[in-house]
Amino acid sequence: MIDIGVILNVVYTLPLPFWLYTWGVVAALVTSLLVLIFVDRERLLTSEGRARDISDTALIKLLKRRQLLK
Repeated sequence: MIDIGVILNVVYTLPLPFWLYTWGVVAALVTSLLVLIFVDRERLLTSEGRARDISDTALIKLLKRRQLLK
């Protein structure tokens, strides 16, 4: 697909200062991460979500076969 802005040589500028745009992006990212932590805090506080046995996965078996892992 061809971009019309490139053909018409149009430059788009943000309708707000760049620093305000970046602060908004960072605030949205931090807020979303805090919401995820708040929602999933029960699993994070227990040992259920911390450790997972991966010794039986195909990748680990392959690395052991090639003697890259002990």
